[in-house]
Amino acid sequence: MIVRRPRSDPRRGRVRPRPAPTVRRASAGRRVSPRRALAALSMVLAAFAFYGLTASPAFGVRSIATTGATLSGDAAVLAALALPTAPADQAAPSPADDSAGVDPGTVPGDTGADGFVADPFAPDATDLGASDGTDAFATPADALATPEPTASDAGAAPADTAQVDTAPNVVTLDTSPLAARVATLPAVASVRVSTALPDVVQVIVTEREPILVWAAGAHRFLVDRDGRVLADAGAPDATAGATEAAASLPVVADDRSASTALVPGSVVDPIDLDAATRLASLTVEDIGSKAKEFTVRVTDETGWELAVPDRWTAIFGFYTQSVRKASLIPSQVRLLRSLLGVREDRLRRVILASGEAGTYTLR
Repeated sequence: MIVRRPRSDPRRGRVRPRPAPTVRRASAGRRVSPRRALAALSMVLAAFAFYGLTASPAFGVRSIATTGATLSGDAAVLAALALPTAPADQAAPSPADDSAGVDPGTVPGDTGADGFVADPFAPDATDLGASDGTDAFATPADALATPEPTASDAGAAPADTAQVDTAPNVVTLDTSPLAARVATLPAVASVRVSTALPDVVQVIVTEREPILVWAAGAHRFLVDRDGRVLADAGAPDATAGATEAAASLPVVADDRSASTALVPGSVVDPIDLDAATRLASLTVEDIGSKAKEFTVRVTDETGWELAVPDRWTAIFGFYTQSVRKASLIPSQVRLLRSLLGVREDRLRRVILASGEAGTYTLR
């Protein structure tokens, strides 16, 4: 009897990994597909185009267009930008310029009696020889010498070249610093700076709105609701917009010595601004006067005054932040109205100590 012993499998107990099936892509034989090649070519062309835009002098800033600078003026905006511009391209010479120097008595291309074509640029026959027998075509020695550059010739070309080189490119121009500089102008509330191809910088300004004229000496300052001095409408270089705005606004005359410190960009004291807006907004109907108009002024001696020239003056006095506030003015106006209703024709001076009491003198 034959008994077979099972043979020991040396591989028993080990798990052989199953080989992954090999998948071959249909495009494995091609390194770059046509679509990818076209995309890469487009990127390269775009890079060259962008480099051409940024490097070409044709896109240098040549003009700056400003709008909205009614009070500030375009000149102030351009000065704040401090942006160099390239000179405008010179026009090409017209065909008529090519005939300059042609003898009007000679027609180019005419054939003479001897059969030769007349040269309009040739000298006359009498000039071809000199009386002393020398050659008329001999070139003088000093004519061959290199001419010395003059002062105007030495500086003309480099100046234009430097101006072209320093003019920024509208494609790469950062407009944020430009807008920040324009925003420092006193009358500017907001500003937007943008560029337009091929060579234009556009500046759109929104200005603050003045509410009254603060007159100090020869100055006529335009002041907004925040007390900021926007512009001087009385200055020799004032814009037409500032002059027109001053003509339609109420005026407050400041005769105090401290008013000489006011300049465009400074801020009027809030207490003074409160009193000025309250008094300047009044009408003759509000105070019960028969006059056609009145003036508002402030002095170092008596403070705030309301007056009809050559008739009467009402002294409202000084105002502070805590003790005697400008909110007292409405009650003072009511007291003045009650007095003008019966004594305006004879009234000369009124001192309104408060809203309930005051003194007056008659003419």
